[in-house]
Amino acid sequence: MFELTIRDGAVLILNGATLLMVFGIMGASSILRKRGRNDDKLFLILMLLTVVATIADSIGYLMDGKAIPQLRIPYLVSMTVFYSAYILVSMTWYHYTKVRFKGGGANIHRGIRPSYIAGTVVEIILLVNLFTGWIFSVDDALLYHRNVLFWPMYAVILFYAFAGFYNLEKYRVKTTQQPLIPVWLYAFPGILAVIITIAFQTAAIAAPMGIALSLAYTHLGSINEVIDMEAGEK
Repeated sequence: MFELTIRDGAVLILNGATLLMVFGIMGASSILRKRGRNDDKLFLILMLLTVVATIADSIGYLMDGKAIPQLRIPYLVSMTVFYSAYILVSMTWYHYTKVRFKGGGANIHRGIRPSYIAGTVVEIILLVNLFTGWIFSVDDALLYHRNVLFWPMYAVILFYAFAGFYNLEKYRVKTTQQPLIPVWLYAFPGILAVIITIAFQTAAIAAPMGIALSLAYTHLGSINEVIDMEAGEK
C-alpha cells in the first residue's frame, strides 16, 4: 500500500520551496531576458533543468522503500531523469560562466564539443544503467543502491562545478569593479549540495535546493550588473 511518510512530507516541502524559488527567479528575470544576451539564455536553461531535476527527485523519493514491485521501473526512470538533469545543470553552469564573463555576447556554441565530452559520456552510461545498474539500482523492495560508477559520475559533476568556479575566479581577478555579490557565492551552495549528496545517500534532496540558491545569487549579481550599466549611462 502506498502511504506517505513524514520523510515524504519533508521532501515535498523542501522541493516545493525549491520550485517556488526557481519560479520566482524566472518571474524576476524578465528584465534580463529582454537583453537577449547568450548568457541570459543559458541561465533560463539552467532554471528549466533545475525544475526538471526537482520534480524527478520528488517522484523518486515518494517511491523509495514503498515495496511495490510495479513501481520499480518508474522509480528507475525518475532517478535517471534526475541525474541526467543534474549533469546537464553542471555542464550548462560551466558553459554559462564562460559566456557570461566574456560580456554575455560570446558565441553560445563555441567550445561546447570539447568541454562536454565527459558529461555526454555519463549521459549515455545513464541510459545504459537502466539495464545494467552500473551507476545505481533499485531492488524489488524499491530500495535505492549506489553502484560502482556512481562515484565517477559525481566526479564529472564536481569537475564542471569547480571548472565554473575557476571561470568565476578568473573574472574576479581580472575585473576592476567589485561585484555586489561575491563571485564565490554563486557556486558555493551548488558545490556544497553536491558534496553533501556524495557523503549522505539520503541527502539527495539537498541538490535541487543548493542549485536554486546558486541561481538566486547569480540572478542578484546579474541584476546588479544591469543597475550599474543603467546608472553609468545616466
